[in-house]
Amino acid sequence: MEVKEILNPKYLLTGLGVIFVILSLGNFIAAEGSAEAAWGDDYTDRDVFYEQAWGMNSMPMAVMAIVAGMLVTGRQQAILAIAAAGAMMVSFAILYPAGTDVDYGFMTPVTMVVPSLLLVLVGVSGYLHLEDE
Repeated sequence: MEVKEILNPKYLLTGLGVIFVILSLGNFIAAEGSAEAAWGDDYTDRDVFYEQAWGMNSMPMAVMAIVAGMLVTGRQQAILAIAAAGAMMVSFAILYPAGTDVDYGFMTPVTMVVPSLLLVLVGVSGYLHLEDE
């Protein structure tokens, strides 16, 4: 099986979109636990709200990834895969130092590297399929 067949933006966008819908809903539903994990035992109601807001803020991006994976085809899908991956990587690059400056518990190398590697795969999949019709 060729790399281009494996790295198909349709499946990567749809799959990651579904995963992030689940993670976003989980963060919203279990915001109190997320706040405790992120800030320790002295979290506040404001921290719980921020975790809920983060979960809901991530939802539109996840849904757009699913739509791009299922309804867009060819070169347009490839361009969307590259743009989405690039935009999220920029977001991670900005959020990571901001989060570590305030000791936010979810800003660990593992929680940033794994999603970043997945986003690289999405971007590469788009690049490999730029000539698709």
